[in-house]
Amino acid sequence: DGGDLGSQLTTLLKVLDTPPAKRQKSLDEQLAGFPYVNGRLFAENLRSASFDRAMRETLLDCTALDWSQISPAIFGSLFQSIMDAKSRRDLGAHYTSEHNIRKALGPLFLDDLWAELGKLKASAKSNAKRLLEFHTKLASIRILDPACGCGNFLVVAYQELRLIELDLLREMHKHRETGFLDVGSIMFVDVDQFHGIEYEEFPAQIAQVALWLTDHQMNMRVSEEFGQYFVRLPLKKAANIVHGNALTLDWTSVVKPADLSYIVGNPPFVGKQYQDSNQKAELAAVFAGVKGAGVLDYVTAWHRKATDYMTANPVIRTAFVSTNSITQGEQVGILWGDLFSRGVRIHFAHRTFQWSSEARGKAAVHCVIIGFGLQDHPGKLIFDYDTPQSEPHAVKAGN
Repeated sequence: DGGDLGSQLTTLLKVLDTPPAKRQKSLDEQLAGFPYVNGRLFAENLRSASFDRAMRETLLDCTALDWSQISPAIFGSLFQSIMDAKSRRDLGAHYTSEHNIRKALGPLFLDDLWAELGKLKASAKSNAKRLLEFHTKLASIRILDPACGCGNFLVVAYQELRLIELDLLREMHKHRETGFLDVGSIMFVDVDQFHGIEYEEFPAQIAQVALWLTDHQMNMRVSEEFGQYFVRLPLKKAANIVHGNALTLDWTSVVKPADLSYIVGNPPFVGKQYQDSNQKAELAAVFAGVKGAGVLDYVTAWHRKATDYMTANPVIRTAFVSTNSITQGEQVGILWGDLFSRGVRIHFAHRTFQWSSEARGKAAVHCVIIGFGLQDHPGKLIFDYDTPQSEPHAVKAGN
């Protein structure tokens, strides 16, 4: 009837947080068979949940799914689905589909990495040293999402970096000097390369776990590819997800500018008419001294904060998804006049497209994506759409 299920789960979570040497000798052998996970994942004491028969049966139904193939990015959609419309609007919480996330990540850095790897593979001069240098480059990339929600952008970015790494490992395998490639000793890319800021505690926790799940899934792919069981347990590294207000928090306290490579995300969509008094005050503080800033959407504060942050390391590049309202009407002169005066250069941009998300009650909004930085960048692109519902085609742009 589910009456003892809560206590059984509580016992299991305790076991997962206890090293084998410290477990009771009399522990049930099925429980003793579970690995030690660590990494703070099961460290927090939770109240035992009360289950009934229907909840127990639902949980058993869920175990019939093969969860190993499900992208952890689904958590953002699940979280949005349990929020009511007012909560979503107040928080500006709209979780991005993987398809739209790749529209930002691709031209920001992934396309360049794939192209660089392709040249390495095609080059007659390609050797183990050059491949190792590229691997070190992958491991040096640091990414911040200052409005990370359940971590969808970070999850997809990590998946893609690991796929590039997997292709690189295949190439390194061809250039090996010994009989096999010991993947466990050379795996560089890890979850601690990712940083996030999230206003709500629950999604911040989800983001941390989602990255660990992504790491495990990618480790299983490496294991299948090279026939070596590769798993990172107990967990030693974690993504740095900070629970706090990104507009009042000093981003340098989350990750130092000198260490960061890219800023990316989908900051909250809250129009002028929907902003509460706190949000208006935060926006005013970020744009202090900028005439007319009171008409700006909430999302613009992230553009300005990113610009200020990048001044300490101008090689950082940023891409944000936002409502297309920031590229039309009275906001344009105020926002972009301010950003351009601070040295901002637009590197790529998606013209208006219709928002898509897997979540129920998704927003009916039209979006743009703008990639920018403080240094000029070659190969500028505008992604044009025949209709807001169609797929984009890239157009080279001089400016």
